[in-house]
Amino acid sequence: MRLPTGIGEAFEQDLAFCAARDGTEAAALVRDVLAGLAWEEGRGVPRRLIPAFCRAVRGRECSDGDVARVLRLAAGYISEAEDTGFATYRIYHQALRDYLRALPDDQGGDARG
Repeated sequence: MRLPTGIGEAFEQDLAFCAARDGTEAAALVRDVLAGLAWEEGRGVPRRLIPAFCRAVRGRECSDGDVARVLRLAAGYISEAEDTGFATYRIYHQALRDYLRALPDDQGGDARG
């Protein structure tokens, strides 16, 4: 295995490990939820709104259990903060946000069009 050359390649390698460890559906769920979260602007999204971001951007329904799973599987990519008494979540690094926003629709990018 060679070292990744950028954030996108590193993320795709990590998704491949996730698929091998937890199944391809888990990896797809991580991609779709993070792709939705990549469109957050500001201080973050409350957990209860993450499914709406995923649905709006990816057209994928996800439950609170799905969100909990992604928060566990992809914890290294997500920043958690407290805003006015509740937790908010956002993609940790701008380069990953940019990568996720640029993905083609069939790979987790913006499906709002």
